[in-house]
This record gives sequence, C-alpha cells and structure tokens, in this order.
Amino acid sequence: MFNPDYNGDLYYNGVAARVNEYNFTNSLQADFTWNVGDSHTIKAGVFGDTQAAGAHDDTYVFALDPITMVPAGGPVHYVDDHYLRGYDEAVYAQDEWKITDQWTLNWGLRWEQTKAYTDESQFSPRICLSYQMDKNTAFHAGYARYFDPPQLLNVSSENVFNFDNTTNAADQDTDDPVKVEESHYFDAGVTHTFLPGLKTGIDAYYKLSNDLIDDGQFGAANIGSPYNYASATQYGVEGSVDYDNHDGLSVYANMSAGDSWAKGIVSSQFEFDSDELAYIDSNNVHLDQSQYLTGSGGVSYTFFDTTVHTDVIYGDGIRAGFANTNKLAPYYPVNFGIEHTFKKLGGGDGDLTLRFDVTNIFDQVYVLNDGTGIGEGAVKYGARRGFFGGVSYDF
Repeated sequence: MFNPDYNGDLYYNGVAARVNEYNFTNSLQADFTWNVGDSHTIKAGVFGDTQAAGAHDDTYVFALDPITMVPAGGPVHYVDDHYLRGYDEAVYAQDEWKITDQWTLNWGLRWEQTKAYTDESQFSPRICLSYQMDKNTAFHAGYARYFDPPQLLNVSSENVFNFDNTTNAADQDTDDPVKVEESHYFDAGVTHTFLPGLKTGIDAYYKLSNDLIDDGQFGAANIGSPYNYASATQYGVEGSVDYDNHDGLSVYANMSAGDSWAKGIVSSQFEFDSDELAYIDSNNVHLDQSQYLTGSGGVSYTFFDTTVHTDVIYGDGIRAGFANTNKLAPYYPVNFGIEHTFKKLGGGDGDLTLRFDVTNIFDQVYVLNDGTGIGEGAVKYGARRGFFGGVSYDF
C-alpha cells in the first residue's frame, strides 16, 4: 500500500494516488527421484499454482480544459478496482547420466502453461554436459529454453482510458497485454585449481529472448509494472578467484563484464512517452538496471581468535537518460569489520563473539538510479557510511 501527500502530489505532479494492490498465491508441487543403477538418476515432477491479484487505487487528478489544455476546476476522483486470476502448470522430467567417471550428461524436458493476460504454453528442452578432466580441472557447457510468465499485478487498460484529458493522461492509450518471455540460453565455463587453496573459474553466457519481460516504476509508488521488449540479446563473461591458505588468510575476487540490447516495446506502451517509445521501436537500447562491469573483492585474516576483514563492491554505472543512452558514474564503496571470539568464556562451555563493522567506510556518495532511465521513476542512492555491532553467544 502507498499513501501519498495528496495536496503536495496534486500541486507538484498533477496526480495523487493511494495505491492498494494485493497478490495471493496457492501452489502445489511434487518431485520424484529414481536411481537406476549407478549410471542414471531420473527426476520428475509436477507443479501448479493459482494466483489472485487485484488493486483498489484511489487517484485524484485535475481535468484539462479542452481548448487551453490547462487544469480547470477542482480535483477529480477516480477509482480503479480490478481483479484477475491466473493459472500456471508445469510437468518435467530429467536424467543425470553418468557416462563415465569423467563425463556427465544432464538432459530433460519441461512443459509449461500459463493462463492470465494470455494463454500460452511451451515445451522447454535442457541439456548440460560436464567433463572432469582431472582432479583440478572441470569443464561444462549447456543449453536451456526458458518460459517466464509475467507477474500478475499490472495496470488495467480501462484505467488508462479513464485519465484521458486529465493531468495524468498518457501520451497515447496503447496497452497491449503483457506476454510470456521465451528465451534460449547458452552457457559454458571451466574451473581450475592451480595450487592447494587457489581456485579459479570463468563462465560465459549468451541469451536470446522474444518478448523479454522488464518492469519499471512509472508512478509515485515504488511498485513495478511489467512490459515486454519484442526481442533482446544478453551476453557476458564472469570470472572468479578464491584463495584460502588454511592458516587464517582468505582472499576472493569476482568480476563480470556483460551487455544487453533490446528493441521494440510490445505491451503496456502507454507507460512511455511517445518520443521514447518511437526511439525504442527503431533502435536497439540498453536494458535498465544494467552496467557493463561489476566486481567485488575482499580479504580476511584470522589470528588469535580474531578475524579482520575488508571488501569492496564495484560498478561502472547504471544506464540512465533518454532511452538509456547515458550512464551514471562508477561506484566502489569499501567495507571493514573485525570479530573476536572469547572461547569457553568464564570456564563454561559457550563461546562469546563480538563483532563490529563499518560499511562504506569512506562515505562515498553515489547514485544507483537517477530516475531518468527507461521505466525508472525514482532516484535511488547507495547507503552512506554505517556502523554496526553484534554480540552472539554459542552454548
């Protein structure tokens, strides 16, 4: 539920809405496993759920004078009271086939159906082959087809038309129903242990989607509304390094580089300004909430029952601006912590642990979202410097 400042929102935004939305789900799932000798493990299952979603929204706007197109008269009250029930069903079976001591094949098939805004179904094959070359090196490669229904909560088309000729009118009233995302996903990678305690890994992925589902915040309430891109491509590579010398020192680092492109809004078009909608229909654009480089790293050292640790998170900037053609500045908050354990405190059987942490120790001010990207209607900042302490007793 979202309750606005009615007067403030009306005077500054021309619309004030109390948003009351709900979603109730009942589901049933059963899974079965059958070990066939030493080579095959067969798994199968069924899944079904039903969702009830609805909204009761009270919205105040100003009517527009048909000639001057400026607000005229007092606030006008609209009520959006809609309800929708959806159903999802799935059946799957897969086989983990131990071909040899080094080769393993996982393959299977899943059938899914959804009935909500649309009635769609799909058979989704999946296959993954792994190869344990030796005790230090393993390879894997796989393919999967996915079927992702949208969330049930959404804006009804009737509600869009109600706001024509008001201060909450959309540029256009097109509101095609949200569709199921259907995608092909490819993945391959390798892990290798160079020396005791030092493990590395690299993984690459490629995804092709039809009717890619995304969601955005289009009003004052921080509630996402789904929409579809006609087509999208996502790809990238991820790498990791972990080191633990078993003498108290532990180090890790992760880095990923990825990109994503999408084109054409094919549902909930009214949420977008006409010029941005036209641009996305004729140009590939970056997805919102995406950045090219993301990383994290940390080190910890334990001595005399005391652990000192520090870590950093890095992002090179979320997409922003008209049709996500710009990006925000990079961010890299650093965290620090210390923990000490008093063993068998007071001669008893329990251990007392004291912990103190400082997040964003250099108090970097950074923006995660400036509210200008596709489907982004609110500014979001990263957390400032914070101090946290903890006490635990194990007995």
